[in-house]
Amino acid sequence: MDIRYASGDFNLVDDPTMTKDQTAGLQAFLSAMGGSGKAILPPWRMAFRQLIITPGLDLEGSGIGPQYDSGRGTLLKQLPGSNCDAIVTQDLTGSWMHWTRLSNFRLEGTPTDTVGSGIKFLRPLGEGTTIDRVFVKGFPENGIWLADGAVPGKLRDLHLFQNGQYGLKLGSHDALKRFYATYIETVSGDDNGLGLIHLVKLQKAYTTIQFMHVKSEGNTTKQNDMIHIEDCLCNVSIHTASSTGIIPRTVIKSMVKITGPQTPRVSIHDPGWSGIDYLINDTANNITVPAGNPIALYYKDGLLSSWG
Repeated sequence: MDIRYASGDFNLVDDPTMTKDQTAGLQAFLSAMGGSGKAILPPWRMAFRQLIITPGLDLEGSGIGPQYDSGRGTLLKQLPGSNCDAIVTQDLTGSWMHWTRLSNFRLEGTPTDTVGSGIKFLRPLGEGTTIDRVFVKGFPENGIWLADGAVPGKLRDLHLFQNGQYGLKLGSHDALKRFYATYIETVSGDDNGLGLIHLVKLQKAYTTIQFMHVKSEGNTTKQNDMIHIEDCLCNVSIHTASSTGIIPRTVIKSMVKITGPQTPRVSIHDPGWSGIDYLINDTANNITVPAGNPIALYYKDGLLSSWG
């Protein structure tokens, strides 16, 4: 496997001000990989507008430590006024993002921009593709948006803070999507505008999504729901989740919010909660499950089974 390190050969520098546009150098570095191999970013601070990722590329930073950690991590900052997705996959009709990995870096946007997500997959995740150990903050839309499905999908160790809509979004309003055997482990996020996780129009047969270790925290008005499931006909399993909210608050907060017309099967195991109103808020059927602490519950079309 080809392994390359970003360096001055591509006119890249550590820029503490994060005002120098290094889009051309970063894209040239990724293009030099020839579409595959491991591309390693140094513990630098670099500003850019948009990077395009090709199938087979393994983009790895040098850590997700915060900016004040003095060079101990890779910080990628989208320049103000970009108004586009920051890291986006190549959009080729009929293509799949096989053997692709994004990991171990910090990505920050400009909340005052009007559009744009931090990481957006325009094509389905495929074999060997994952996003892991990333911190994504301050984008006007979503932190991470998987717009076109996964067969299969695996994400882990995601830290999603203060994005305008959701920390993580799966699916799109424009078409039905499939997420086969999708596993998402260790997601933590605070104060995203609408909620931490959004699943929308997942109605393809055999769509199954499992969440393991999810922590959601919202202030008085933001991140009202840990997981919002909208117009989905799929199986969603949630294991070991904690949803917290600040009291007093001005909006209803739910661990799982369901909106129709299609509704999913949902199972929750070992939930933890504080400062939220409902474990499940099914607005499609006008049914709520008050916050409590059962060992497990299973919910479908207004029918609830609870243990413990």
